[in-house]
Amino acid sequence: MNLLKPIDKALRLESERLLLKPITEEDTEAVLSIRNSDYVRGNFFYRKEITATEHLNYVKNKCETGEVFYFTVTDKPTGRIIGVVYLQHYNPEEKAMESGLFFDKASPKGKGYATEAYRLLDRYAFDELKLDKLVARVISYNGASVHLHEKMGYKTVERSVEKIFPTGEEVEAVTLELIKEDFREKN
Repeated sequence: MNLLKPIDKALRLESERLLLKPITEEDTEAVLSIRNSDYVRGNFFYRKEITATEHLNYVKNKCETGEVFYFTVTDKPTGRIIGVVYLQHYNPEEKAMESGLFFDKASPKGKGYATEAYRLLDRYAFDELKLDKLVARVISYNGASVHLHEKMGYKTVERSVEKIFPTGEEVEAVTLELIKEDFREKN
């Protein structure tokens, strides 16, 4: 289901160090090199490697239609794409979307880049898309991601067992939610 309309490809969300821009075909190689790395896939529920064709179809059929909002995260000083943040699975009854992110293993750790990128994404979700809630699903052993979400004001609402695709391995999933008012208080 489409939230609003296709994202404006000229949209830029910026902080001092980071540039977030809507994902494009030209980003395919950089995004897939991060997304398909063992480091990133090891923290995903869906661990199948994505082909360039699958990625381009996703961009065309999901991103360019307004069904999902994917942004590349570029380190402004180096000009290098270091990650992706996204919003997907719009729930019109709750005015909510699922938020997520993945970063290159080589991106700086402990320097606040993920927090900075997520803050830009969450602000966009609440201020521009007029959402009331964001939901994140994280594998429990990904402590850095759980910590990031909690630092941003997300609260754990559920723990469940989910299966990894394609292996069928069962893992504990943590579902966290961020309400617009809680975001405003923390950010």
